Amino acid sequence: MYETTSPVAPEAYRRETGWVYSQGGPGVFAGDLYYYSYDHDLAGGNAGKIDTSKVGAR
Repeated sequence: MYETTSPVAPEAYRRETGWVYSQGGPGVFAGDLYYYSYDHDLAGGNAGKIDTSKVGAR
């Protein structure tokens, strides 16, 4: 994960991100990557279906 963080992010935050991901149990990180790569799909206008009153808008 360290290598995929922004190169302009503060070094301490990049290392913290790497540390947090390294703490996951076996299979957790792989599952996260699968979700973000395949299961999480907002293509085709699906983003508008998110009820921001429940999850909040950023």
